[in-house]
Amino acid sequence: MTPGAGAGGSGTRPPRRRGGRPGGVAFLRRHFRVPGPFGIIVIVLLLAVGTGFVGAYIWASNDARNVRTTSGVPVTQRPQAEGTDLEVTTTTKPDLSNDALSDKLAPSVWSVRTFDSAGRPVQGSAFLAQSSKGQGLLITSLAVVEASTHLPAPEIVVSGEDFEGKADLWSWDEEHDLALLVVGATKAPALPWISDAARLQVGARVFAMGGDGTLKPGVVSRLSDQAVENNIFVDDALRGGVIVDIKGEVVAIASAVFTAGGLPTDTAFFGVPIRDACARVLTCSGAFAAPEKAASSAPGDATTTVPTTIEPPPDEP
Repeated sequence: MTPGAGAGGSGTRPPRRRGGRPGGVAFLRRHFRVPGPFGIIVIVLLLAVGTGFVGAYIWASNDARNVRTTSGVPVTQRPQAEGTDLEVTTTTKPDLSNDALSDKLAPSVWSVRTFDSAGRPVQGSAFLAQSSKGQGLLITSLAVVEASTHLPAPEIVVSGEDFEGKADLWSWDEEHDLALLVVGATKAPALPWISDAARLQVGARVFAMGGDGTLKPGVVSRLSDQAVENNIFVDDALRGGVIVDIKGEVVAIASAVFTAGGLPTDTAFFGVPIRDACARVLTCSGAFAAPEKAASSAPGDATTTVPTTIEPPPDEP
């Protein structure tokens, strides 16, 4: 039997090419053609466009990561009390832990002691809004120092980490439960104010602190132009204390009597927006521009204009 003959017949197979399947080169020639000059140009252009898209995607991804991780440069000036530069604020400040917030607020939130019109002791809190030119300005609740709006005025004593002494009531606004106290020189820093009120949203975490140094957490339950409603209980000691956001910037003043027309409950309290301090008890410039006159001023004078450089009120006769 000849090579390649089967049991059912005879025949031969074509010779097998060494190292490959039969007719491999012919197969490639039948199904593929070497591109001409025009085809080569088209292929090169397609590769160039594809490479460009890939490079642009990689560049955009890296650029986006850089934007998210690079600290911003402060560009918006902090509201200024008369003639004084306060701390610059930006929205790129990091969120603070409870311990970090306590450390930041404690030097600038002080206790207030005085007497009511019946001679009974009264306590509350205040926080430093300005510290320069040999004096400090403290914002507090009028309910704490209300007896001092009449003569003879009881003594007001404030105490902080590096200060303890008398304070003078400079101006006040009964409708918003605000009062401004003036003290002598202090090394304590003024607290930064929130510059963009729109950044505060319903559901945002807020914190209150009084002169006792206790940090109380809470949540914003409602916002309006008149009030920052929250669920932080305000006792006597916290009145006039500060309410800050998670970055440690002042958003409101704690009050036990201010309602902004709402109905307070055991879980609903109304903070006075910090911008109202500029419109009511002191004149500010910059982002918190305010009228030239405070609502009320030194006892017996309800029309005194806050001077360009705030000075303690004159001694009463």
